[in-house]
Amino acid sequence: MIDTIEIKINGKDFIGMPIKVLPSGFVVSWKYLPAQVTQQGYEVRLGSFSNGLGTDGFVGNIFSYNAVNQGRQSYAFSPSTSLPRSREIYGQIRLADQFGNLSAWKYFTTYVNDLPHIVNASFNPNPSISNGISLSVIKPTEDIMIKVRWYQNGKLQSYLDDTFNVPSRNIEYGDSWLAQVIPYDDLENGFATDIGPVSIATPDISGSGIQIFPSLPNPDDILEVRYDLTKNGLVENSGDESIVRWYVNEVEATGVTGSKFARLNIRPGDKVHVRVDTNWSGFDGTSLVSSSVIIRPYNLQLKYLVINGANDAGGVSYDSVNAFWSVSDNIKNEIRAFTVKVGHAEGGGSVYTTAVLGSTYSLFLPPNTLRKGMDYYLSIAPVDASGNIGLYETIYFKTFGNTWLDNVSARKGYTILLNLKCNPVDPEKTPLDVLSLNVSDGTNSYVVDFYTNFVRINVDSQTKIQSLVDNTVFRNYIISVFNNAIFIYVDGKLVCNYDSLSQSTNDISLTLIPRGGNGDLRSVVSYIRLGLDSAYHSNSSKITELTSFSEIIDLPNAIVSDIEHTPDGVLIGTKDISGVYSKIYNYNPSKKNYYFGVESIALSSFVVNNVNSSPNNESFAVSTNRGASIFKGDPLIGWDSSVEFRSLADLSANNWISFSSSGNAGISMSSDGLLISNDFKTVG
Repeated sequence: MIDTIEIKINGKDFIGMPIKVLPSGFVVSWKYLPAQVTQQGYEVRLGSFSNGLGTDGFVGNIFSYNAVNQGRQSYAFSPSTSLPRSREIYGQIRLADQFGNLSAWKYFTTYVNDLPHIVNASFNPNPSISNGISLSVIKPTEDIMIKVRWYQNGKLQSYLDDTFNVPSRNIEYGDSWLAQVIPYDDLENGFATDIGPVSIATPDISGSGIQIFPSLPNPDDILEVRYDLTKNGLVENSGDESIVRWYVNEVEATGVTGSKFARLNIRPGDKVHVRVDTNWSGFDGTSLVSSSVIIRPYNLQLKYLVINGANDAGGVSYDSVNAFWSVSDNIKNEIRAFTVKVGHAEGGGSVYTTAVLGSTYSLFLPPNTLRKGMDYYLSIAPVDASGNIGLYETIYFKTFGNTWLDNVSARKGYTILLNLKCNPVDPEKTPLDVLSLNVSDGTNSYVVDFYTNFVRINVDSQTKIQSLVDNTVFRNYIISVFNNAIFIYVDGKLVCNYDSLSQSTNDISLTLIPRGGNGDLRSVVSYIRLGLDSAYHSNSSKITELTSFSEIIDLPNAIVSDIEHTPDGVLIGTKDISGVYSKIYNYNPSKKNYYFGVESIALSSFVVNNVNSSPNNESFAVSTNRGASIFKGDPLIGWDSSVEFRSLADLSANNWISFSSSGNAGISMSSDGLLISNDFKTVG
C-alpha cells in the first residue's frame, strides 16, 4: 500500500504554501513510497473551495479525473477557460496500487498569478541635455521586475536597455525620447507601458556686442568682427557656426563670407559694416548687424626697415651702419620726408636725429654719433605734405665692441645702477662671503662690497667707507663716479661717498662676483645698468637713457644640470630636454666658443648629474646615471650654439637667478640657459 506521496507543481515542491501558476493551467507531478508497490491508477480533484480538502468530502468543481491502469506520475491541467487570476485553486490526489489499495488523499494549493504590472512610471522633472533623462518606476511588490527600452527619435537604443537614465552625453537638442516599461516576474511578462515622449527643446541662440576692429581702419588693415554668442542666455563661443557677411557701401563683399577676418577691397571714405547670422552647432539664432566704420586714409608707415640687410642686426661695426626701407605704393606720392631718430631705448632719440627727403630710402648713420659695444634703436617715420608724422618703425642693432671697455671714462663721469639683495644661505649662520663689484675705469680702481646689512667702498687695503643698509630686501643702488670722487645712493638717498680715489690703474674692467669662497651668501641681482656719459651726483637729470647688459649663452634644447669654473673656462653639464642624453661643454668667455669635453662622452647615451674640475684643472670628473668617470685631454668641438649680448634686456628678464662661486668667479644658471660672470676681468 502507498503510504507517502510528495507533490510538485510545475516542478516546484509543494511544502504547504500555495504555488503560483498561470491561468492557462499547470502540471502536477508526484513521487510515492514504498518503492516495493506499483502505481496502477490515480484520482485528481481540483476545486475553488477548500471545504473537505484532503478527504472524500472535497468537491472537485473545477476538475475531477480518475485514471485507471495509469502508471504515469504527472498530469498536465489545461482548462478550456483560463483560470481566474488572483485566486487560490485547491487540489488533492490519491493513488491506487497493483493490489487495488487506495492511498490517503494528498492535498495541494495553487495561486493563479497576478498579471505583472506597475503602479506608476514617469520622467523626473526637467529633462535636458545638462540634466539628462531619468525614469522613475513604482512597483506593487518587490518580486516584480522591470525591463526598460529607450527610443531616440523612434529608434531603439539597445545600449540603454534596462537602465533608468539617459546620460546627457547621449542627448542632442531637438531629440524626442520615449521609454517603454515592461513589468515581469518569474512566470510571465506584463503589458508594456510607454512613458513619454519627452522632447529636448532646441537652444535659444542669440548674440550681442557686435563690433568691427580696428574701429578706425585704413585700407591696409585686416578687419575683424567680434561678438558674443549666447546659448540659452549664457555666452557659448565654442561651437560657433555663425555666418558672417561683410558689406562695403551696403553691397555684400564677395570671397569673405563666413570669416570673422576680412581684407576688403576698400578705399578711404568707404563705409563697412558686418552682419552675423548666429548659429550654434547647426541651430540658427537671431541676426546681428554692426555699426558702420568709415575707412580712413592710408597709414603713414614704412613697409619694411632693415640694417645692413637684416631685420635684427645683432652685431654691426659702428662705422658701417646702413639703413634701408620702403613704403607702400599707395602712399609714396603723399610722403615729403622721413624723420629719423636713434636712441638707446626703443623710440628714443638721444643719440642722433635727422630728416631725409621723401624720395630717399636709405641712410648711412654717421660713425661719430655711435660708439662701440652699445645697443641702439633706429626709428623712422614718414612725413606728409602737411607735416603730419606717421607711425614710427623701429629696429634694434648693436655695435661690435665692449660696452665698458670701449666707453667708460672717469674724466667724463659714469653711473652704475644695480638692483640687488643679499641673504644668508643658512638663516641660522652669519655669512662670511660678500658680493663684490670690482671696478677699473682706466683711471681708478676700487671695490664696492654688498653684504646683508651694509655697503662698503674699498678705496685701498687701508681705506674703507661703510654704511649700514638692510640688503635682505631689494635695494636700488646708484654708484656715481667723476674723476676721483665716488658717491653711493640707496633708494635715492646718499649713504656714503669718498672724493680721493687713490688706486690708479690703466686697466678697464667691471666684475660682479661673490668673494670668500664659502658659498654662504645668496645674492640676487635684478639688473645692472650703465650711464656712460655723466655722473649721477654731478647731473642727475642727464642720466635718462642707460645701457644694461647681460651675457646670454643659448644652448638649444638643453637644460643645465651642473657647472664648474676653471681658469680656461666653464664646464657645463647639460641634459637634453627629453632627459635621454647629456653633453659636456667647455665655454671660454674670452674666445666665445664651445667645446665638448671628450668625444666618447658626446657619442654615448648618458645623463649628467654633476661635473667637477680637478685641483690642477688638468682633468675633470663626471657623475652620470651610468656611474662616474674621470677625463683629461683636449676637448673636441661639438654642437653649434650662439652667444649674444642683449644690453637693454635686464638680467631679471633673462632669468639671472642667483650667484654661486668657485674661487674668484661668479656663476649663475637657470632652466632657460646659463648666465656667467666668470672672467674676473669682464662682465659684458
